[in-house]
Amino acid sequence: MACVQYAKDLYLKFLKHLKEADGLEEKKEEQERIVIELKYLETPKGRVPTYEFARSLLKAIEILDDVTANIEEKLVKLEERKEMPQNIEELQERLNAVENAIKELEKKIELDLSEILDRLSTLTDAFNELVERVQKLEESLPKD
Repeated sequence: MACVQYAKDLYLKFLKHLKEADGLEEKKEEQERIVIELKYLETPKGRVPTYEFARSLLKAIEILDDVTANIEEKLVKLEERKEMPQNIEELQERLNAVENAIKELEKKIELDLSEILDRLSTLTDAFNELVERVQKLEESLPKD
């Protein structure tokens, strides 16, 4: 009997700590107490447990089974949460790689743009020279 109540109390404390860690509001838990009274019937072949004793023992086992299943679920959830930071770190690394690639592309684009601007400036200068030569040629030709 004491073991069942102790396990139930431990489970409730465990839930309380999980909820505090999750930031959830604490909900009131129904505390179900099972009293196991050791009752036996004396028979000529020896002591035999009573039906009530067997029922209360079965109920205690069911409660412990439920408690362990709930604890296992919570532990699985906690393990999944522990894996999340690794996933976040991986995503952060990928994001940093993408940022670096974008920065390199920006540098290449800036270099390409400056090269294009230089070539355009050269072409503009050459065009202006051609325009000046054409004007000089037109001025040098006799007018009709």
